[in-house]
Amino acid sequence: KKELLDSIVTNYSRVYISFDNDEAGRISTEKYLERHPNFRPIYLDVEKDVADAVKVHGYRKTFERIKELA
Repeated sequence: KKELLDSIVTNYSRVYISFDNDEAGRISTEKYLERHPNFRPIYLDVEKDVADAVKVHGYRKTFERIKELA
């Protein structure tokens, strides 16, 4: 995993991360930000996670909300 993350950081100017919108997800987000301060977190506020948001609101509305938060 470390090699993959290093490759992503090297090859992309912006990296967005989004974990579940619960305590465990927020803790994971903070851990990643400690190691990779240039990552940009997205806290999806419409459902617990992206999969639930797509199920409830559909792909298009979920994608639009992610773009608004990015």
